[in-house]
Amino acid sequence: MIEIPFDPIMLKMGPVLLSWHGFFTLVGVVAGVALSAQLARVSGINPDYVYNTAIWGVLAAIIGARFIHVIDHLDVYAGDPLKIFAIYQGGIAIWGAVLGGFVGGVIYTKIVKYPTWRLADIAAPGLILGMAIGRIGDIINGEHCALVSQAPWAFVYTHIDSPAVFCHMSSPSLPMHPAVVYEMFWDLLILGGLLLFRGKIAPAGMSFVSLLGFYAIGRFFISFLRDDRIWFLGLQESQVICILVLVVTVPLLAYKGEFRRSS
Repeated sequence: MIEIPFDPIMLKMGPVLLSWHGFFTLVGVVAGVALSAQLARVSGINPDYVYNTAIWGVLAAIIGARFIHVIDHLDVYAGDPLKIFAIYQGGIAIWGAVLGGFVGGVIYTKIVKYPTWRLADIAAPGLILGMAIGRIGDIINGEHCALVSQAPWAFVYTHIDSPAVFCHMSSPSLPMHPAVVYEMFWDLLILGGLLLFRGKIAPAGMSFVSLLGFYAIGRFFISFLRDDRIWFLGLQESQVICILVLVVTVPLLAYKGEFRRSS
């Protein structure tokens, strides 16, 4: 078993608290935007397009992440709707961030007349890099419950304030699958594929569609190891979203996507 002993709060400065989750989310955003800006430069696109779009994309991602989380926990927020706005207390969903950021980015680029789909392809590696880095904070904090496991790589959270101790009401936590680690590795594999085949998937926008499709496949199966709420036909909310995403992305890639041997 692998023990995770860390306090979820990385830094305390009076009333201001910085969690590992928040810190690595910020690092992921910065790293992802920086990577996409560099890819824009080598692609002959003004990197300011990336920076400007990222501002609105991140804002939309926050709204989307909170919205999907609230939908998944309506019973919690129905009794106290004002808690919906207490995002500082935690509670976001990665699919909401991805789809919300995508919608926000598309709307902004259409308004200012940026090359929307070329920018989407450029953003794809940065997005998945940011997601992978953000998962480091989830791992340290014990943010997501998973199934109990006796595997030698199972995680045990020993800090009393870790969210993981509430998964099975045990302190230290029961050993559980490091499902978020599996997802982080899957994210990195997708990143490698996007960089390896950069410029070889046409038309513009199909690299981003590929990201959505491959992430949906991995997340769907990894979620069977997570101990999240069941939503529909034995599936979690994230798995239902995965299916909906695949219903859109698979036909797009099959009927519109093309692979070019050289960029």
